[in-house]
Amino acid sequence: MLISDRSLCEIGRSCPSLVAIKLDGCGMVSDVGVCALARGCALEEIGLAGGLPSLTDFAIRVLAEERRSTLTALDLSRSRVTDAAVRALTATIHGVGPSSLRSLQLSSCTRITDAAVEAVAAGLPALTALAVDGCAGISATAVGAARTARPMAVIGF
Repeated sequence: MLISDRSLCEIGRSCPSLVAIKLDGCGMVSDVGVCALARGCALEEIGLAGGLPSLTDFAIRVLAEERRSTLTALDLSRSRVTDAAVRALTATIHGVGPSSLRSLQLSSCTRITDAAVEAVAAGLPALTALAVDGCAGISATAVGAARTARPMAVIGF
């Protein structure tokens, strides 16, 4: 796809009511574009799966800070994010209450570990769906503990 940071910066400036965008496989998108969207749009759903080699934990932290009360669905499947990004999603930021995130897709994230699953189970009270299949760093034990802690959530492993 030919979507770039430049286009996302323009969208962030001119589309404050944008609530959903799917950027899966958009290889020219980096932290710059994602941060512009997070700061300028009323995002509720964003897809950032696979093929975004320049996406880092920084953009996810900004997304968490800026869209904490609106973001309900986030797909980071096949991305390079780490446990630090997941912890940012689960943290209480600047006195603002817990995240509104209901669906988190982390499938095939090779840098995610049990620590991320534990943080999600403890820190995302609205969560109803979590996908962690294909994450080699996540154990069945951590998934079992998360299922016990969050019996209403569907946790794919």
